Amino acid sequence: MKHSYAAIATALSSALLASGCSAAPDRAGGDAGERVRVLTYAVVNIGGPSAAETEWADDVKRLSDGALEIEFKNAWRQGEPQQEQGVLADLREGKVALGGVRARVLDREGYLGFQALVAPFLVDSYALESAVFDSGIVDDMLAGVTAIDVVGIAVLPSSLYRVTGKEHAFAGPDDFRGQILATQDSAMNEATMKSLGATPHFMASSSDIRAYDGYTAPPGAVAGNSYQSFLRHLAGNVSLGIQPSLILMGKVAEGSLDEEQRKILREAASDVHAAAIKASQQDDRVGMSILCNSSVEVSFASAEDLQDLREAVAPVFDQLRQDPQSAEWLDQITTLKIKTAAAPDVATCPDTPTPASTESGIPDGTYVRTRTKEDLKRAPYYRSWYPPGTSTLTFRRGVLTKIDAEGVSQSHTYTLFQGRIHAENNGPVDFIASYHLDGDKLTFTDFIWPDCTDCQPDESAYGGSDPWIRQ
Repeated sequence: MKHSYAAIATALSSALLASGCSAAPDRAGGDAGERVRVLTYAVVNIGGPSAAETEWADDVKRLSDGALEIEFKNAWRQGEPQQEQGVLADLREGKVALGGVRARVLDREGYLGFQALVAPFLVDSYALESAVFDSGIVDDMLAGVTAIDVVGIAVLPSSLYRVTGKEHAFAGPDDFRGQILATQDSAMNEATMKSLGATPHFMASSSDIRAYDGYTAPPGAVAGNSYQSFLRHLAGNVSLGIQPSLILMGKVAEGSLDEEQRKILREAASDVHAAAIKASQQDDRVGMSILCNSSVEVSFASAEDLQDLREAVAPVFDQLRQDPQSAEWLDQITTLKIKTAAAPDVATCPDTPTPASTESGIPDGTYVRTRTKEDLKRAPYYRSWYPPGTSTLTFRRGVLTKIDAEGVSQSHTYTLFQGRIHAENNGPVDFIASYHLDGDKLTFTDFIWPDCTDCQPDESAYGGSDPWIRQ
């Protein structure tokens, strides 16, 4: 294949513009004439890079003995609603060597690999986020970004995203319906908002959002932009999930580095995951301190509200599962959620009581629910053979017995741990799930079927938004 000398010269010129060189002082193990590679890095935030990005840049300089330096360019494409798409375009064109974007934006570019990670209400604790990063799932996701003509360097953990409202908290589906929420542009954000009955308004970083009903962001971002002056309500136990940051590189810039330099960029990133989690937690504490001191009202969704929210976004997960790879990653993250057994992290003020814990377990007794055929059709994974009518669940001395509307009985021994139930000793229909107890109302979510590949339809027998009522 023949290449134009002009095209090659243009590519090399772009690489040199994006990654400058300068003379470096003599160092141990180096020559006085050795040169420093300065790699420009596009940052969309006015306030500059995150603590994790700064630490990564410092590690790059340290590991390279000063031969590589990162030069942050703040407020890149400031004011554009599609700032992050612009960063991707500039990486491809060689206008900047590196750039930071949120994982959410890649679905607008045709790469869906991170949608399972940012799915609504899935990753709801820092313990789970840490487990997901330690598992290597995010590295597998990052490897696929070459499909959109950029190079993946790192994925950095994020704070938990919440919704802060102007007139009321967003604690259940009714609070979302008909509302316009300021958020960042992505197909996943759009699908989530629409499934909840809200309209997304895609905004640029640090925009004026006073005209809208709420804002999806961590508390630290609300405080950092002083939005608490008009956003006065927060549901402290409703977390939309996470929006990790990606460090990406243009192919031209990456091709101008040698193998050792590429290795240093990635090695530096692997060292900052734990620090990024701690920084996110600290941002939450500082942000909530500011919101609380500004008299933002913090309230909490009921267990039934939380279940209704999960039920409302079920179509988003159904669509995700159409892609086999996304379905596999969803299952891996859900399995980690069960194994981690971490309660969701809650944002609260010092003088605000937190929601009552369900850690006392499921009281022994009989729980009943009655569902019509129409009720069943709304359940996840509905099948026409589901029998309508009244079913019972009986918990007694470590044995769970379900009797469906046709009188068919199924029993398991079970154990409870930090909001999870593990029902076993009944072959392939054994399951693990999260349980939620709100007074006498019992619901189940986040099912795992360890020994069955086609048992998802059985979720309707136990799960769904209709609670079991203790008799």
